[in-house]
Amino acid sequence: MRSFKKILQFLLAFTISVTLLYIAFGKDPESWESIKKEIQNCNYNFVMISVFLGFLALVSRAMRWVILINSMGYKSTLNKSFSAVSIGYFSNLIIPRIGEITRCSSMSNLTKVPFNKLFGTVILERIIDFIMMVVLTFLVIVTHRNTFMLFIKNSMPENINYGNNILYIIIILAFAFLGIMFLYKKMKNKIKNFISGVKDGLMSVKKMKVKTLFIAHTVFIWFMYYLMTYVCFFSFDDTLILKTKDALYTMVIGGYGMMIPSLGGTGTYHTLVGNGLELLQVEKSIASAFTIILHGAQSIMTILVGFIGVFVFLYLKRK
Repeated sequence: MRSFKKILQFLLAFTISVTLLYIAFGKDPESWESIKKEIQNCNYNFVMISVFLGFLALVSRAMRWVILINSMGYKSTLNKSFSAVSIGYFSNLIIPRIGEITRCSSMSNLTKVPFNKLFGTVILERIIDFIMMVVLTFLVIVTHRNTFMLFIKNSMPENINYGNNILYIIIILAFAFLGIMFLYKKMKNKIKNFISGVKDGLMSVKKMKVKTLFIAHTVFIWFMYYLMTYVCFFSFDDTLILKTKDALYTMVIGGYGMMIPSLGGTGTYHTLVGNGLELLQVEKSIASAFTIILHGAQSIMTILVGFIGVFVFLYLKRK
């Protein structure tokens, strides 16, 4: 049953990614030729710097997780955390959101920390990421109010019967609620124990002795995400006109692209960021090339680091 569910997740994410890639780049041969030309003219020195900044963000995220785990009274190390985080990010390229599970499972195998408590810390991280996205979105509204509102308007599907959609959502939520109640009655004790562990993970932030360091890592991670985008502006002649505040706008809409279920943001990132850059008066071919280069470079880094994470995991497990 689990394998079937994972296959369905992959197929759904794959369909979304391919469809949005088709929408983003189209089938016009001339369009592809223009994009290809821009990619060939790209300054890859700045792309490599962007990849390095992305790597630093990943290392910082691993260090921040060690702080959360140690605050629960367990002991972890950077190499174990880095291995698990790398495997998690790599897994997300295959099946959306499976990375949270593989990350916790890997760390539990290396440290013997209960899976549910680790999962609680990951939920806490996601809450913090969400808060950061909300704060940064408000900043973008201040710096790019008209552009951002136009972006949202252009991103919304047309000719939707919202009344019917609300009805469908209510029906789905009702069935979901009944399903959850059924499972709760069947697995009451197991669910209680799991929730208790998740709660311990969530509360780890209260027991933290180095809150300042935790906050510093959070700010550093998001600053690296910002610099990753800004540095890539120097990769193309036509994006040199973009300003520092434009990097914030691009990073935020790219963040929403990464949040939509797809294969590591493939298709969703390209569509949203491409459309967003066009609103900043960047030509479509250059905007498309920019998304391919930035997303592609970071994906390659994630794959390479993921393989390293697997080897480190196997080495530590054997040791």
